Amino acid sequence: MRMTFEQARVATGGVLIGPHAGAPAGVFTAVTTDSRNVPPGAAFVALRGEHADGHAFWPQAAAAGAALVLLERPPAAEPLAAAPCALLLVPDTLRALGALAQAWRLTVAPRVIAITGSVGKTTTKELTQQILALAGPTHYNRGNFNNQLGLPLTLLALPEATRYLVVEMGMNTPGEIAYLSALARPDLGLITAFAPVHLEGLGTLEAIAAEKGALLEALAPEGCAIVPDDEPLLDAPLRRSPARRRLSFGSSPRADARLVAARSEGAAGQRLTLTLRGETLELLLPLIGRHNAQNAAAAAAIALALDLDHAQIAAGLARAPQLGHRSQVRRLGSLTLLDDCYNASPVAVRAALTALVELAQGQPAVAVLGEMRELGAQADALHEQVGRAAAGLPLAGLVIVGAAASGLARGARAGGMASNLIVETDDPAAAAGHATELAQRAGWVLVKGSRGARLERVVDALLALAPPDRHDAPHEDAPAGRPARPG
Repeated sequence: MRMTFEQARVATGGVLIGPHAGAPAGVFTAVTTDSRNVPPGAAFVALRGEHADGHAFWPQAAAAGAALVLLERPPAAEPLAAAPCALLLVPDTLRALGALAQAWRLTVAPRVIAITGSVGKTTTKELTQQILALAGPTHYNRGNFNNQLGLPLTLLALPEATRYLVVEMGMNTPGEIAYLSALARPDLGLITAFAPVHLEGLGTLEAIAAEKGALLEALAPEGCAIVPDDEPLLDAPLRRSPARRRLSFGSSPRADARLVAARSEGAAGQRLTLTLRGETLELLLPLIGRHNAQNAAAAAAIALALDLDHAQIAAGLARAPQLGHRSQVRRLGSLTLLDDCYNASPVAVRAALTALVELAQGQPAVAVLGEMRELGAQADALHEQVGRAAAGLPLAGLVIVGAAASGLARGARAGGMASNLIVETDDPAAAAGHATELAQRAGWVLVKGSRGARLERVVDALLALAPPDRHDAPHEDAPAGRPARPG
């Protein structure tokens, strides 16, 4: 990237101060929020975080070669006079970061595809970028770079030659999707699905739909809204959306991108039949589970909206990567691990349990489940409902990790699962051992829970139990982590 100090001042509404304030034609070529990693010629944005304040580290950033530093408060007279780079004083550095990102996105001017929803966002994003990369230079946000910090950093990393930008938008607070949409200015907006996620902050599915629906309301009249074909909660956001084009995806005959059939091919994935405006596509999707087949239909709808060739759509979906801790199949000697511990919600856990039983094909199938977070007042009831659902499946055992997940065990017992098949523990190593025994060392083990449950520790323990030369390496590196902390 390349932006002048004056362009940054105009975008942020800030004021250049210090001995270099008279050099508005100066330029910066990158943006960082981490004073420990400042590329020469970058702009350093001093953010206030929970545990650190970037304002304390701006001298280190300047000394490392920053061309511009963005601050909310001016330094004391002496360090201000000695500043070796330009300083830009702004009212709010996080909002200033967003303003810089928006300005650069408008400069590059790619086609922007934004994806949000309660479940399936990341996989749909990954599938979409695989398709679009076959049609032109494509950029997308990695890992958890989907919030008020990560999305601006994604926009600021846009190469100038980018043709397509695919962004996933997450939400922790009300109004966040509307804010992120204002930064990204999407041409296409897709909502994957609604589910009881973020109930702790929003309370109801209707409130979740209203927040996520802000993406559709941010579209321009020439934009395109892409939605599930059977979601009445989207009726109101669609009425408010200025976008004149509408496409749908799903399993019904009226869907523009229709999932006709999904036939399991075991650990190799599933063979899909899709119809795109009447034309049939057959392909092998190297991801397991009906939920991922629906994600593939969503990605195909995006490609359809962009008028991509159907052969490109099939080829892109066929090369989908397995993502670390997301429906990842790994062989551990005679045991097979379904590692899906990246996150969890009631809908996602039910989908993973169904996929587990389908893949096991009569072999012993054991589920290791942890807490599902952010469910608010409905947490106990929703955990018990999922436990009851598990009891209705042909599982060889259920291992519950952590006291916060005990509702899963209560629900399973209430649903008729034998008590000797249910184990509760706080110890990841013990959970791995119990799962191995229940699976009779030759079946399938699912590991699923919210990020805060840290069930990757159970995955590590299962790997440790397998002989070193008897387990597969993961198919794909784990996704990139969260944006760097301030300072």
